[in-house]
Amino acid sequence: MKTVKLTALMLAALAIVACEPKNDPKPEPEPTPTTELTITPKTAELEVGQSVVLTANVASVFSVAQEGVVTLNPADDSLSVEVTAVAVGNAIITATAGEQTAKAAISVKAPSLKVDYTEVWPIILDDTQFTEWKDIIKGDFRPDDETKFLYVWAAGETYAAGDGLGSNYYGHEGYTSLTVVAPADWSGCGFCMVDSTAAAPMKDLVAAINAEPDKYFLHLGMKATTQGNHQFYIFNDAATSFAIGTKTIEAGEVFGDFTRDGSWAGFDIPMTMFTTYLSTYEPAAGHNILCALSGNSRGSQLNMDAVFFYKKK
Repeated sequence: MKTVKLTALMLAALAIVACEPKNDPKPEPEPTPTTELTITPKTAELEVGQSVVLTANVASVFSVAQEGVVTLNPADDSLSVEVTAVAVGNAIITATAGEQTAKAAISVKAPSLKVDYTEVWPIILDDTQFTEWKDIIKGDFRPDDETKFLYVWAAGETYAAGDGLGSNYYGHEGYTSLTVVAPADWSGCGFCMVDSTAAAPMKDLVAAINAEPDKYFLHLGMKATTQGNHQFYIFNDAATSFAIGTKTIEAGEVFGDFTRDGSWAGFDIPMTMFTTYLSTYEPAAGHNILCALSGNSRGSQLNMDAVFFYKKK
């Protein structure tokens, strides 16, 4: 058998190789995980007046570009924000934490109307709401610039047209807006039925009110950011007068007032207040279904919407 003779030098070399530690690379440290910013829910559909709470998983700053659609009320811990719908439209809520952002989409629609009306006779009402109530519309007094007009008395000297833009009483677009410019001691306007065809529904309405006066009301929506008193009367005579504000301008009584913060307020005037006058009233062409006076409070806003007679169930 053939053998291999190892010298002492060769044995020493083997020993050195056998005892030398392995030179393995050191492992790279694992990266510190970064929490991804999220916001929940990511979408929400609200009606005007409703709210939703959005929650972030880390402390964030919340913002919205569409401030006219929603308002934000962040929590003290910066982890959530209450979003309140104020007008019809769409809004994007952004949560920001460091260099990260997360977004939620909010859609706002008009409020669902749960009303107990069996009849509606509109004076000011947008087309969307008119269509929704088409089955209970009994007569239409809205101006058409043909036989039904909104006349400003002494035009240019009493009221000037306001912009009437933005969300109306029911969250739709547009409303009737006038601003007092009168240098004299009065300003006034009237919704006039100029011919017998336009006046005919007035006869039907008066007859219905006289038959069941406790079931009929005039609804009046108003808003403003200015002070000032406004006097109204219906069916062409100051005998049906009432005031909204702090005092009357003519005869009648103060029915109520509202906060002058630009939000809509609604009034429901019972027809039982005027049964004596209505029992003998005869509508005719050229009569006003509604009149408004605003005195001489220059700059005072008369903003109206959702003005209609109705019969409750």
